[in-house]
Amino acid sequence: MKIIYFLMGILVLVSCMEGPTKNNITWGKVVGSKENSATQIELFAEQFKWTVRYSGNDNTLGEFDYKLTTEINPLAIMTTEAIEASLFEIEYGENGINELQEKQDSFEYKQFPKDHDDINGELNRKERLQRLLKQMKKRHDDKIDVAALDDFILTDTLVLCIDQEYEFNFRSKDVIHSAYFPHFRAQMNTVPGMITRFKYTPAITTEEMRRKESDAHFEYMLMCNKICGTGHYSMKMIVRVLEKEEYDSWVLSKSANSFEKTVDTMKHQKSTR
Repeated sequence: MKIIYFLMGILVLVSCMEGPTKNNITWGKVVGSKENSATQIELFAEQFKWTVRYSGNDNTLGEFDYKLTTEINPLAIMTTEAIEASLFEIEYGENGINELQEKQDSFEYKQFPKDHDDINGELNRKERLQRLLKQMKKRHDDKIDVAALDDFILTDTLVLCIDQEYEFNFRSKDVIHSAYFPHFRAQMNTVPGMITRFKYTPAITTEEMRRKESDAHFEYMLMCNKICGTGHYSMKMIVRVLEKEEYDSWVLSKSANSFEKTVDTMKHQKSTR
């Protein structure tokens, strides 16, 4: 009997050792570096919406830096023009350094110490950011700009191709969110200041699911699964899975709205200053 218990203990120990190893291999495949055939997509989270960035024809997402966040460049994508546009905005834009310096010297604000201190604090912050942007401009290699130019951005629907492997790269602008695909049984936290990722291959198109579910209005969904604020309940995006031919036509139709168009707008704004 002791021998039996001894052998059972060994079997339990071996199974415990095997289990995590197998799980780790599987998890490593899901979150590890992309395969050459995997299409790169970025999912950008902020209160209370999702934004999708596709990697374009080169299947390479352009670089980004949070310091480049502007109204025209909300994902802070990095190009030479984006750096120059951010510098101009922080120096001459609304509530920029020039405007703050004028307020700082005005009699109206000097007679209210708290307001004057608030302006000084904001001015110090903007001047620090200005110095960082100037350093970025000096170090920037414009050869990397090409990776960003063919990226295109959507805010309404995440469109995928059946049987195509995707690497989803997740970023958050503000707080921790969680990208939850209930029908795919997949979820990943989106964390400010870092990139998280996983790979997934859709196996059933939206039309096939509509037939399976006998629901002509069925849609896959992307939701936020972390309570992230008062609008958390509304942080959703439709996910649509298409056949390859239809998907390729869709991608072609969106390529005209690539980030290069945004860069052209930045160039035009620069020329009219």
